[in-house]
Parts: sequence; C-alpha cells; structure tokens
Amino acid sequence: MASARADLRVGGEYRVEMHGLDDAVYVASGFYRKIVPNELLSFTWGGPCDSGEETLVTVALRDLEQGTELILTQERFRSAEAVAKHEHGWIGCLDKLEKLEEG
Repeated sequence: MASARADLRVGGEYRVEMHGLDDAVYVASGFYRKIVPNELLSFTWGGPCDSGEETLVTVALRDLEQGTELILTQERFRSAEAVAKHEHGWIGCLDKLEKLEEG
C-alpha cells in the first residue's frame, strides 16, 4: 500500500494506491454505502485498472470464540476475467492479514 485516504462515513469517499511486484501502480476509489461498526462495511470499488467498471464490496465480520470470521464479497462484475483478477488480489491481501495476525 503506497497511500490511502478515507472519509469513513456513509457517502464518504476513499482512495487507495497500491504498487505491485511488477512496479505497476494500481489505484482504486469509491464511496462507502453502509457502515455497521464491528459488523459490516460496504463500499463501491473502481479505478483505472477496472476499465471504468464499478463493483460493490461488502465485508462482514462475525465474532467467534476463537477469533473473528471475515466474509468478503464483491459483486456486479462484467466479466469472468475481472472476477479472477480481483479474487487473486483479495486472496493476497487476506493472506497478508492472516500472517500479520499470526505475528
């Protein structure tokens, strides 16, 4: 993550800039649609690498005895190629989060 800014409120905007291993720069931005503290975050997702396509991301959190379950969904894709690209990206992010938690 190279930079990030967020106005965390319904209707607020966010922007993230990521640098890939190939030195490519990826930018995504969108607006927060629903916020339920400690339970749910829903926001639009789009950027130049998405060819103008805007999707909807929902992150749901559920408290479990052994930790927290995170359920991430992203919908409104126009192609299977876009689904695969984003799935790869999210898996990489979540794997890093899991390693951070394991410390």
